[in-house]
Amino acid sequence: GDRCPGQQGFGDIGPTLLQPLQADSHKAQAPLPLPVGIDAAAFASFKAASKDFRHGLGGPADVLTDARLPAAPVQVDVGAPRDGVIASMDARSLGLVVVELGGGRRRAGDTIDPRVGLSDIRPLGSLLRAGDPLLRVHAASAAQAQAACQSLLASITLADTSPPVGPVVIETLIQAP
Repeated sequence: GDRCPGQQGFGDIGPTLLQPLQADSHKAQAPLPLPVGIDAAAFASFKAASKDFRHGLGGPADVLTDARLPAAPVQVDVGAPRDGVIASMDARSLGLVVVELGGGRRRAGDTIDPRVGLSDIRPLGSLLRAGDPLLRVHAASAAQAQAACQSLLASITLADTSPPVGPVVIETLIQAP
């Protein structure tokens, strides 16, 4: 895949790590990544079950295989600047990058560009070599992609060793009856 400007190549990392790009076609469809820990069949079944929120969301059953979103014309991988372990990510900064790309609203009347955003985000604790992809940027222009790459690299911290594992539940706010 393409890389952020100024980054070295990754070598042949193959189709198992990166989704194939289809940016040559204006009708290309972007892949829809499944959030970590969610069973695809259960999610699709719930999404399609009903328009009643208690039973489902009333969407198409093939939502995970056919996202029906147009692909961004510029797709680049943000490579790790050095060997290390992903120690932290500033989630707010990542969200603001998506807004800057046009994938979010600053004001209620703003239009959202469904082609842009971030995908293939590596989880915290991932061990990387310099150049391995941290994530992929989907942008409307090369200038937007370059700006996003710079912001994203500043938002992700690599460490030499894995950070300590914290508790899954930090605090219980409401006790179950």
